[in-house]
Amino acid sequence: MEKSLTLVLPDRPGALREVAHLLAKRHVSVLRAHYNRVIDVHTLFLDVSGTQDQRRRVLVLTHADIDHVGDCARFDEVYASGRVIDNFMFESLGIVSWREQNPYGMPYVFIGRILCGYKSPDYKRMRCLGEPSPFGEQRELLERIDTLEIAPFAFEVWEGKGGHVRGETMLIDRKQRVCVSGDVFVNVHGETKPQAQYNALGPFLMTSVDSVPKLAREERMALFDLLDDGTWQILGGHGSLCELQR
Repeated sequence: MEKSLTLVLPDRPGALREVAHLLAKRHVSVLRAHYNRVIDVHTLFLDVSGTQDQRRRVLVLTHADIDHVGDCARFDEVYASGRVIDNFMFESLGIVSWREQNPYGMPYVFIGRILCGYKSPDYKRMRCLGEPSPFGEQRELLERIDTLEIAPFAFEVWEGKGGHVRGETMLIDRKQRVCVSGDVFVNVHGETKPQAQYNALGPFLMTSVDSVPKLAREERMALFDLLDDGTWQILGGHGSLCELQR
């Protein structure tokens, strides 16, 4: 059933996104949105429709960069590696995050937070993949840390050494030959024009989007080496789905 809502948005960045999150949590879809300059540019008129979709929404975070975590509040369950959860704990305590510990990454992070009205996700409600708050440096390029079954998928959960950013996580379903690579592998040829334009700013603002570029390249090759022979569907952190023939 369609209904109309009238909302007065607070005058701050990210206000409309907050409204969208609240509506989504209540299974409400926005059909149309408009405003009247004569009345007030902050008064928003929405035509919405309720839904009977009662499925539980599950999110698995591949890493803690702000362009990958903005929708956490929409989901009933959020999974993340111990180091990703630590990242959000750091933010909540006012401690610099993994990405900000590299001074070259700080400008990019700050600009992104301003543009999207970023708020750190609630780390306390996240479900940990692997060991909570793992101590010390990881020895291998990629280490298997857990298994995650979300029907119809049965994923091996792997963590990288931090080439892109600490806590980076990859999922591999060998039966269905599906690999979720996060930003360890991205399909740069499958990006939309706006995505490509935005991502092109990264090297200028932070030297490289990878914390340790050489290590990131080694992790990417190690990830491909984990995949069995056959045709794989690779869901990278950016760009469209791509197929890889092993």
